[in-house]
Amino acid sequence: MEALVITIISELITLAGVIATCLITHSKTIYRIEQLEKKQDRYNNLQERMYECETDIKVIQTELSH
Repeated sequence: MEALVITIISELITLAGVIATCLITHSKTIYRIEQLEKKQDRYNNLQERMYECETDIKVIQTELSH
């Protein structure tokens, strides 16, 4: 009977450790995804600005050639 109680207690401690590890890993993964989303937003913003610059350059070149 004593061995059964010790086994149950050790299994509960192991389960608590696994759950804690999963929660920590999950929160780190969410943080990393958020950081990647921020980088992607900055990259998308850069693309939009470059498109505007290229359009402006074409307009200026057209005006200069006339």
